[in-house]
Amino acid sequence: MPDALTVEKRVNAHFGLPTPVPGMPVSLSWASVRLWGTSDDVDRAAQSAQRIYEHNLKEEQHRREIELSESFRDALRKDPSLALAHLALRHPQGLSAGAIDQIDQLIVRIASCDPATAWVATAKLLQELIGGMKPDTTAHLLDELASLAARFGQSKAADSLRSHRRQAEPQQKDPR
Repeated sequence: MPDALTVEKRVNAHFGLPTPVPGMPVSLSWASVRLWGTSDDVDRAAQSAQRIYEHNLKEEQHRREIELSESFRDALRKDPSLALAHLALRHPQGLSAGAIDQIDQLIVRIASCDPATAWVATAKLLQELIGGMKPDTTAHLLDELASLAARFGQSKAADSLRSHRRQAEPQQKDPR
């Protein structure tokens, strides 16, 4: 309706072809269409076109938000510590001890959803377990893990665990 001349041209191009008239032994060779409308009709048509445009725009924005959320989720799965970085960038005032604890819990949950990082939760659990142990108990546990790694052919991992073990051993007092 807002562009009546274009509509007339399209309709007239279609009617310019021979077309059989249904139910009559007649063929229409040519017809001409002329459109007109009141200013209210044109306004309603323009408003309708605007609503359609706005609806399509909102759908596109919604689709982009979903894609952004999905890419953020995928990035968090690959590197869960991004959640803390995101919070620090977007809301630095929200970096309280409680918020950081919640981020730690979120990191464990996110990591558990991604098969590629499923061991993150186990590593976090081991870190908490070892953190509460006495140094000699930690050294013994790391020695046992190194033995298991060596038994399963993981010599680099065993060496790394042994180096952690040496760091965890209690410091001997110098007898001097």
